[in-house]
Amino acid sequence: MRFEPHCKICKSELATALLFLHRCEEYSYKMLIERYKHVLDINVYNLSTHFNRHVQQKDIDAVEETKRRWAQMDAELGVRA
Repeated sequence: MRFEPHCKICKSELATALLFLHRCEEYSYKMLIERYKHVLDINVYNLSTHFNRHVQQKDIDAVEETKRRWAQMDAELGVRA
């Protein structure tokens, strides 16, 4: 991610997790805000700015690869059959 020092999400340890949930698990902005409002003071504008301006394609590729690897491990272990 292109780190922006004024972005609440960039400064957070949850930046990659939020990207994973949004891109791979298809969480909406509203779902992310509800789930993480007690940890981060975020809103739709913060999320939109972060995802549209600070996230790079390599970050998206990395979280999608993580999801693919987890699905492969689940299949090999017979989890969630």
